[in-house]
Amino acid sequence: MKAKMILVMVILGLLVGLVVVPGVGAKQGPEVVGLDVSAAPWFPNLATVMTPDQDLLDELARDYAHSTDTPSENEFLTGYLPKVIFEDHLGARPSQIPLETKFWLLHVSGYYGGVFLEEYAPFPLPSLPIFEFMYDESVGLIMSDMAVLGGPVEGAFDLLEYNLYVPDSTRGPIYNCGYNAGYLKEIVTPQQDGGALPDGVTADEDYIIYSDDLLDFEYGDEVMRCLRLMRAIDLAGQGTNPERYEEIVTAEPPGFNDLYTTQANGIAQGHLVWYTPMVGIPQWAYDELIYVSLLYVQAAEATAHAALAALTLESHGLAYKAVASNSLFIPWLTSYRMGLIDMNGQLATFVYE
Repeated sequence: MKAKMILVMVILGLLVGLVVVPGVGAKQGPEVVGLDVSAAPWFPNLATVMTPDQDLLDELARDYAHSTDTPSENEFLTGYLPKVIFEDHLGARPSQIPLETKFWLLHVSGYYGGVFLEEYAPFPLPSLPIFEFMYDESVGLIMSDMAVLGGPVEGAFDLLEYNLYVPDSTRGPIYNCGYNAGYLKEIVTPQQDGGALPDGVTADEDYIIYSDDLLDFEYGDEVMRCLRLMRAIDLAGQGTNPERYEEIVTAEPPGFNDLYTTQANGIAQGHLVWYTPMVGIPQWAYDELIYVSLLYVQAAEATAHAALAALTLESHGLAYKAVASNSLFIPWLTSYRMGLIDMNGQLATFVYE
């Protein structure tokens, strides 16, 4: 009963000013009426787990264009769109976007983000055609998660606990958060200080700050509402059932490390992979890259908090929400990697009236 009261207070405290999607734009801007994403890969296997909604995508593109004087397809796809999706999914109000549509929107977001970044990649990338079989593994993972979401809650609890320890960005929210925090810290740190900030651009080195503590991240810019909410609910879980929380974060299942080590290994790998500065990237593009990277880390952190809170509070609803949130990274990351290597990759373009 005490835990439920804490959760009610947390949710009521964070409802004020909550964004409702779609229809968030208010500022008059360019007459964008939609977004052409026809160059994104689309195969029969993707259709088994995703539901395209071009009307919703166009509506969100119009909302975004009304919120800025300088609309950018990349900023919309890789920053604004994922933020809308995770605020909708992990927010305090019931989700307004079907899960299968979120998969498609993040598939589109990830793919075009990869195509955009390929031009400035700091290391050689293969240039390949994209075939359907290249999505088989990710489709299988999504289908497996969907089966859990349609089954008994015990399956959701088991999957959440397993995923927490997995040292993989696609499946493990703790590792995913650590890896991308390390990557972000690397690309905003000047080269003379051991980082990979490219020549000719600037960035705030304090854009992200972290310690050895679990999920102890500070962001120099905005913090998503859903992250603030999940942090508060996780904290409520720690206060309600501290023994269970400590058991989860310090456990070392066979073949895995405890969560502190899992996060630290992710951070180290993020630094290691991105130690080479990007080549020829202009300031505006770097600003957009840093912004989407910040939102990505926050979405991963919010997902990790949701998983921990679901387990400590034994919350059925939050368990299903956390499983689905973790699953959202599958199409986002997979299609991002496809965009990086697609020999026929083309950028998305706004459609104007």
